Amino acid sequence: MELTFVVPVAGEPNNYVISKGRDLNLIEWDGHSTSPTTMTTILSVEPDKPQNGFNVAKADSLGRLWAG
Repeated sequence: MELTFVVPVAGEPNNYVISKGRDLNLIEWDGHSTSPTTMTTILSVEPDKPQNGFNVAKADSLGRLWAG
């Protein structure tokens, strides 16, 4: 599965929102290890369309994540 974005979580050191395939995940990662300490799936998109996934994401000035 392809990782298409990594967005840091404001005010939470070592926490990031990432895409992995069709899933949005919250991970804790120290920046040095080869894998995250924890990874929790926040949501999956369009389970009926397995070829769809995320391309890009950005947090706006209010801290909201926009992904598509």
